[in-house]
Amino acid sequence: MTRMIDMIDKSCGSVIDLSEMLVSLINNIICQVALGRTFSDLKLKDLLGRLQFLLGVVSVGTYIPWLSWVDWLRGLEGKTNKLAKEIDELFDGIIEDHVNKNKMVDDGGNDQSQDLIDILLDFQRENTTNFIFDRDTIKAVILKTKKA
Repeated sequence: MTRMIDMIDKSCGSVIDLSEMLVSLINNIICQVALGRTFSDLKLKDLLGRLQFLLGVVSVGTYIPWLSWVDWLRGLEGKTNKLAKEIDELFDGIIEDHVNKNKMVDDGGNDQSQDLIDILLDFQRENTTNFIFDRDTIKAVILKTKKA
């Protein structure tokens, strides 16, 4: 929030895109709470933009199965698989960072506040439920939180 106010102050009366700033602020807040850090780089923004685009694309094969070859020609399946792999790798890296951070804390490092991933990893370690709570489940919860 302070950074956004500083950016507005430094604009010296010039035109600013307040919508872009608010979207960035909200994205940073959600990322900090859910993932434990903010993403100032464009990778996450690009991935989420492509995800949003693909969610809005009409898949002809879904409605008319015998025309599913049209989706293949459009490259829809390839784009979807590529994006899913990239998102999966990003979330794997974030979860692995948290696992390594938790190992350092267990070994006497500094204890930091917990975010959503830390809580989910604790839930996974406790294993008190009757269902399997693996990394894919954690990634699904993160993705659902991010889209909300």
